[in-house]
Amino acid sequence: MERSILPLLTLLCAQAFSQPGTLDTSFGNGGTLTTDLQTSSAEATAIIQLPDGRLLAAGHTLTGANYDPVLAMYLANGDLDPSFGEGGLVRVDLDQGGGIQALAVRPDGRILMAGAAAGAEDGNAIVLQFLDDGTPDPDFGSAGYVTHSIPGGDVSPRAMVLRPDGGIVLTGSQFVGSIPHLMFIALHADGTPDDSFGTNGHATFLPTANNNVANAMVIQPDGRLVVCGSASGSGASGNAALLVARILPNGDPDVAFGDGGFVIRDVQYPSFAEANALVLEPDGRITSTGFVGGSFAPDAFLMRLLADGTPDPSLDGDGFISQELGAYDFMYGMVRQPDGRYVIGGWGGSTSSFCLARLNADGSLDPSFTDGEPDNAGPVVTPFGAGISIAYALVLQADGKVVACGRGNNTFALARYNTGVVAGLPTMASPTGLKCWPTQVREREQVNVDLTDLQGKWNFRVLDMHARAVLSGTWSAGGIRQMDTTPLGTGSYLLELRSVNGDVRTARFIRK
Repeated sequence: MERSILPLLTLLCAQAFSQPGTLDTSFGNGGTLTTDLQTSSAEATAIIQLPDGRLLAAGHTLTGANYDPVLAMYLANGDLDPSFGEGGLVRVDLDQGGGIQALAVRPDGRILMAGAAAGAEDGNAIVLQFLDDGTPDPDFGSAGYVTHSIPGGDVSPRAMVLRPDGGIVLTGSQFVGSIPHLMFIALHADGTPDDSFGTNGHATFLPTANNNVANAMVIQPDGRLVVCGSASGSGASGNAALLVARILPNGDPDVAFGDGGFVIRDVQYPSFAEANALVLEPDGRITSTGFVGGSFAPDAFLMRLLADGTPDPSLDGDGFISQELGAYDFMYGMVRQPDGRYVIGGWGGSTSSFCLARLNADGSLDPSFTDGEPDNAGPVVTPFGAGISIAYALVLQADGKVVACGRGNNTFALARYNTGVVAGLPTMASPTGLKCWPTQVREREQVNVDLTDLQGKWNFRVLDMHARAVLSGTWSAGGIRQMDTTPLGTGSYLLELRSVNGDVRTARFIRK
């Protein structure tokens, strides 16, 4: 028993020793890295950690008048992966251009990224699909990409999710004249329009007079879509407002949520109100972050709703709290730790740099997340040379560390931060409720894993107490799955399930 516990204690001590908020010096050059794409401007707008620990970032470069989509695959230490694309990079030269905003990975490893592209008449949505080695998928659209427009105005996708059947949903905005409408586009797995969604595979809504934009989206286990973004405020004030909406799988608003499917939160700021990231809580509540303000000095915020769209009174009494992190706080990304705290990121603080902070469940600033400098209780600010550095997206690694990606001195920029949290070591009574039995297995005995209440496909891996992956594979949800433990030695193990949307289920078992 002592031999199996000692590695766990060693891992926990190593994690605890690193000050939360400090850069992880085992990554890149002292915790940060930049990838120069030899253009005047480049930025990484989305990031995912793959089950094998590699990091995949998507974004674009500006080449002449066009945006070229770019993928970059990084090894766990921050080096570019030479087995992917050309030296770790995939760059697509499109005459139409493509400002990439969203990224997803299918259970079989194929990669999707999406954004906006110029078209002959209306602005198009563009979706590109690649094989797991970075080559364009010849079975997807034309030469690996599809474009889709909605009659009546330019479309600008900002987020993407995968459905359990492999279908794709995009959200963002469509400009009809000068008025942004909330927009959704649904595609089949091969990129063709899904006519079962909305009208000819798309749906648009105008819940307020103007400025209806979705910036982030998650898919619930029941297939309903939850988005957050911006809207106009109520009444004659003209205030900016926060938007949260829930859409049924057929593209109709979910009338059981908010007011006819929409929540418009007028936070009484005339200039800025943007919800840019959201997470689903284990109990179905919805938490979002972004920035609000009345001048060029916005503050970060948390907003949390109950599952029916009403404000969550456990967050400052009315479901909303703002936090002044520095002179200006433009927040774009958020991850939720297993302990219920949130790491949010963007740019600002006192300089134009990556800016990250950790908030407690009640929205208060966590002073333990700091760069280690005396008298600094947050936020954590990371510059990347001259010019503006912006963190657009965050990912929570399986080991509990947080990686931010964005723009640093006109290059792809990444930074990895210690959190002091070991993300993958919950008890059997984990908050995500994964059931597996028996919890103590002997030689040639199987572990049963209950996927009855889940949907879609899930990548699984088994980690030993050195956090090494010793088994991995993919399961389809529904029913009970059996896992052969014969290849495992004696000791304690963590079983981790991860969906394509980043949802995680974990449980522990012991091999005797």
